[in-house]
Amino acid sequence: MRRSTRITSLAVVLGATLALGVAAASAQTLDPTDESAEPYIVLTGHLTVEAGTTVEDAIIFDGDATIDGNVRGNAVALNGDVVVNGDVSGDVIALNGRVTVAATGSVTGNVMSRLEPALDGEVGGDVQRNGLRTDGLLVFGRVAFWLAASISSLLFGLLWFGFFPRGGEAVANAARTAVGGSIGFGFMLFLGIPIVGVIMLVTIVGGLFGVALLTGMVLLYSVAYTAGALALGRLLLKEPRRLVVAFLLGWVILRVLALVPVLGGTLFAAATVWGFGAIVVAAWRTGHDRPRPAVMAPAVTAGETPPMPPLP
Repeated sequence: MRRSTRITSLAVVLGATLALGVAAASAQTLDPTDESAEPYIVLTGHLTVEAGTTVEDAIIFDGDATIDGNVRGNAVALNGDVVVNGDVSGDVIALNGRVTVAATGSVTGNVMSRLEPALDGEVGGDVQRNGLRTDGLLVFGRVAFWLAASISSLLFGLLWFGFFPRGGEAVANAARTAVGGSIGFGFMLFLGIPIVGVIMLVTIVGGLFGVALLTGMVLLYSVAYTAGALALGRLLLKEPRRLVVAFLLGWVILRVLALVPVLGGTLFAAATVWGFGAIVVAAWRTGHDRPRPAVMAPAVTAGETPPMPPLP
């Protein structure tokens, strides 16, 4: 049974990593001297095309964009403002924001802005106002992501802790009795996996492994998050309650709090770190706690003199 526990704990980490899909992934870095740079795409945050930098297109899904350099195509912000201090050869679009063309900026194409644009620079095309709002799309996307994360973690947890409860108990026990070690190892994995993936990605020998590791981070972190939900549930609902019930309690708490902005992301990171470390500690414990075989003394028959120990 100890071997089963060890296999379960190690398989969750190593098996998930090695059996991940190898879908293609690419990393782009802007080069100020590269006139044939590919499109610059940002999911969320802030997009900045620095002065002296040329990109093909500049697109951001959630956040503002500042164009200080050159955009040979279009500059688009789906949910944010676009400020043009440099040059844009195509169109500038702010579907749910404002377009600002400064006195030093120029736009060869059209300008489309939901809010009243501020145009102090040169605009070669038409200026249009649109009534399209992306708030509903963003809310739908967040809800869809929450549902996908909730369903995947729930199914994985039920399968893992339903079929391999001893492995789950080992992880929960490690998270409860070795909090410091779990957090320490968890931070190492939480931060180390993407770092190792990027390092391997830029090397010739480890390139394929780096791609697999980076593309599989979602699944790998989901495994750790599931272990963190179990640790939380077992901390609140101790034995002899069933392991699956404890997992469901921790899972419900985390998934409800995940709906709260900022707090949800913080709890996801905390649960993932805790789960990563608990898996490592549980695997280490099961590997070092196996009982050693007893050494049997030689049998002595009646009437025989037991062998004398060797003289020094």
